[in-house]
Amino acid sequence: MKEETTFDFNMSALRVWSLLSDLKGYARWHPIYRIAGEAERGAEMDITWLLFKGDRKMTTQMIINRLIKPELIGWQMGVRGF
Repeated sequence: MKEETTFDFNMSALRVWSLLSDLKGYARWHPIYRIAGEAERGAEMDITWLLFKGDRKMTTQMIINRLIKPELIGWQMGVRGF
């Protein structure tokens, strides 16, 4: 399963890149994801989803597999059992 999300922002491309590539900073603007790591190609890090309004959480590993600064960031992850 491949998931891709597209957003339209009213800000410069460099500002958007700085928000998306600051993985540790996701918690400041995204209500669900918590990511521990730096945006570097090949980096392995933990990603946590807050479930049920934060009452539960699920953590798995993700690997940055695509990175073209300041244009593209992509990662691969899986959840055991799914």
